[in-house]
Amino acid sequence: MPKIAKPEMDTGRGLREAQWAFVTSRLAALEPSSANRHLQVVLPLPYSTGLRLSETVSLTTSDLEWVSLPHPGTREREEGWWLTMLGKHKHSKVRRVPVPNRVVAALSQYLVARGFAADPRDQREPVALLVHATDTAARAPWLKFAGAGAAAPLQPGTLYRQVKRFFQACARELTLVDARGAERLAAASTHWLRHTHISHGLVAGVPIEVMQQNAGHDSLATTTRYVTTEDARRMASLKRFLVQTESE
Repeated sequence: MPKIAKPEMDTGRGLREAQWAFVTSRLAALEPSSANRHLQVVLPLPYSTGLRLSETVSLTTSDLEWVSLPHPGTREREEGWWLTMLGKHKHSKVRRVPVPNRVVAALSQYLVARGFAADPRDQREPVALLVHATDTAARAPWLKFAGAGAAAPLQPGTLYRQVKRFFQACARELTLVDARGAERLAAASTHWLRHTHISHGLVAGVPIEVMQQNAGHDSLATTTRYVTTEDARRMASLKRFLVQTESE
């Protein structure tokens, strides 16, 4: 029997830079509340790390580590936070991902607001990084959840719905000035944050093998599917060529 071809990865499920900038501006403009503080942590974390939904909700303070690494041939050191997690597959290997200081700073404020120490290293027992907000129903109706206490770790489906609702709220605002961008935002979900992390990193010039390690892709070919910068240059060159020939 002929083999059935596997569907190609949809690398288009990511936000453009302008759309992500709009989302972050709306995050920053949210009124102070437990629910909104929660959301201000939930979105930047997978965007900055490329984590999958299941990995994001499973994180605890014990997964965060401060690392000081020497630069080869120099006395300088590269210091920062790293997350250690197990991938989604049965035989997945443990992988480590660097986390921006600003994301950990937001996590620290989130921990303090919940009554814990600001430094993840100071927790005697592991604490879930993401939990339900205490004022969800009153302050942020798009973050509704059912049947769980405020201290319970988030379930993947709950986080998915939270992010989905916020993206849709952003889309309703954006539609007044950018209908196409709003349509894209309305379709976005938690997994789009992972795609956006990879595609934005590659566009910014991060080596593809680094993005492969961050994403936890088994094959470099999987990460390569996100490489669209060369196609963009080809398209721009062709457009300039066609404009020039039409004017002659």
